[in-house]
Amino acid sequence: MSSKREAERDFLYLKYFVIMFFILVSGVMMMWSFAEGIPYALFKIDGDTTTGTVERIEKDRHGHYYVSYSYVDQNGDRHDKTRMVYRHLSFKAETGKNIEVTFSPQFPKIAEATPMVPSLRFGFWIMIGGAALIVLLGAYSIVSILQVIKHRKDDRYY
Repeated sequence: MSSKREAERDFLYLKYFVIMFFILVSGVMMMWSFAEGIPYALFKIDGDTTTGTVERIEKDRHGHYYVSYSYVDQNGDRHDKTRMVYRHLSFKAETGKNIEVTFSPQFPKIAEATPMVPSLRFGFWIMIGGAALIVLLGAYSIVSILQVIKHRKDDRYY
């Protein structure tokens, strides 16, 4: 039969491992949303717009579009980008037509068609939420570790 003391210790270890599991899940959330979250943050902090040209539009079997476009940044360098556009987004483009492109002046290769920028907002907030959870759970993890240490010290007297 286990004692109350052993049950308390088991609870502390369980709490610590559950926290670590949720830190891992939050880290996966952040990595999953980096591709959308970082560009959105850069565009909101210091985004610049230019005119690009739609080079090619392809449709896959799921109804999604792949839009390839090129643009010239503030340094005169030409960049090409291909972006998958989900079928539920209302994004209209035609091959050979001009399109407005938002890019980061510091990182000109990070760009997005301006009508698509609002669709990146969801990834940004997932990334911010994941980071906040990691910080909060990390602090709670430290508290949990300190409780385990205190519990072990108290075990010397039992």
